[in-house]
Amino acid sequence: MGAAGSTPGGASAHLISRALCIGVNDYNGVSLSPAPAQDARAVAEALGSCGWDVCLLLQPSAADVNRALSNLENALQTGAKALVFFAGHGGVLNGDNYFIIEGACA
Repeated sequence: MGAAGSTPGGASAHLISRALCIGVNDYNGVSLSPAPAQDARAVAEALGSCGWDVCLLLQPSAADVNRALSNLENALQTGAKALVFFAGHGGVLNGDNYFIIEGACA
């Protein structure tokens, strides 16, 4: 078996770093701040300029986020880097941390 990051033929595999950047400004039609979308966009641009494959979601539904997380997981190669960045509001319930997405309080 070859070393980590190598292919059976000995050539080095190119691991693609992938990121999911999420920005949520509005909650049920109330805009709390423009900063989350701006922050998510800035992080996505910075990572993209460093060669990361980035998915940017602004004002996504829970279904959008679940689909993007699944796509991120399925696209990852063993040994590759992954990052999820969330700008918006969150909460803690019974010791577990949660992103709060548009429509969560509807």
